[in-house]
Amino acid sequence: MDKDKRHSGHRLLPLAATAALLAAAVSALWLCSTPHPTVLHRFYNMGGTWPSDSILRFTPDSIADDGRYVLTLTLRRQTAQRYPYRECYIEKTVATPTDTLHDTLCIRFDAPSGSDGSSDAVTESRGTAILQTDLNTDTLHLTPGWRGTISLRHLMRHHHLPGITTVGMTMTRLHNQS
Repeated sequence: MDKDKRHSGHRLLPLAATAALLAAAVSALWLCSTPHPTVLHRFYNMGGTWPSDSILRFTPDSIADDGRYVLTLTLRRQTAQRYPYRECYIEKTVATPTDTLHDTLCIRFDAPSGSDGSSDAVTESRGTAILQTDLNTDTLHLTPGWRGTISLRHLMRHHHLPGITTVGMTMTRLHNQS
């Protein structure tokens, strides 16, 4: 009996080592895939309409780590109504104490379905759905202590944008720093 117990103990040792190695690999994979904290994660509730005269301002927290950061714009819109535009033009301004950068973003919502070029966001489903469009707008190299403000305003100046429920900006540090 002692001999059988000794042999089963020798069989468990490689199994335990394999399990420990597998647990270490899974935890390493989990740590690598865990996103770094965001420096900016702010959303404006537009209540279904983005007014033509509004300017949305986003101020990131002070940058603690040197590195590259991705700036992502998020638009959420309702599908319960016919959306009158296929695309939306947005002016983005990044203002720092030393510089101001202007850019125009084009957000494409849907493929055209009407002869007038408008898009029909409502499908055969009933109820309201929210569609989200994410656009990585910039990759910025930032140093510790960087301060700035990102401003957005849509360029459809004479029209409110119906169906827009939320406009947001997120700034996240990239994992691989070269």
